[in-house]
Amino acid sequence: MKSLKALVLAAAVLTLPLTAQAGVDVTFGDSAKFTDANLRGYRSAKDRDQVMRTLKRHIELRAARYVAPGQDLSIRITDIDLAGRTNNFFNPNDIRLMTAIDAPAITLTYALTENGRTVTSGEERVIDMNYLMGVNWYGSSDQLSYEKEMLNDWFAKRFAKR
Repeated sequence: MKSLKALVLAAAVLTLPLTAQAGVDVTFGDSAKFTDANLRGYRSAKDRDQVMRTLKRHIELRAARYVAPGQDLSIRITDIDLAGRTNNFFNPNDIRLMTAIDAPAITLTYALTENGRTVTSGEERVIDMNYLMGVNWYGSSDQLSYEKEMLNDWFAKRFAKR
């Protein structure tokens, strides 16, 4: 009986983040016009889709920490410029080279509403010029680690309770 209660409690806890995400809507503009949304040097719709899916999922999970019940957050990403650069001529293995001048940047519009009333909204170019200087908790195995850290910082600055 105790194991059944523990299982029911675990299932309830695991579903909490999923219910909090219900108020988060992430959309994208025309990805073919994004500055640099490809993990590899060539422009590929499949590659851009992978980047967009990964960023969308990360934003949904991060937003769940800041969006209270009864609130809705809508984010539209209109441009992505991934950290670093690729160069097919000198770099046939699709390695992304990180330099200080190639900081990650995401242009977006957002609106946080509560009961149909806008709490805050805006358009921003989120950029982390010091992306190579800080601690990155995602590690080098995560191809979008710099973008995720940048978005984490943006969420904390923009939506943290004051």
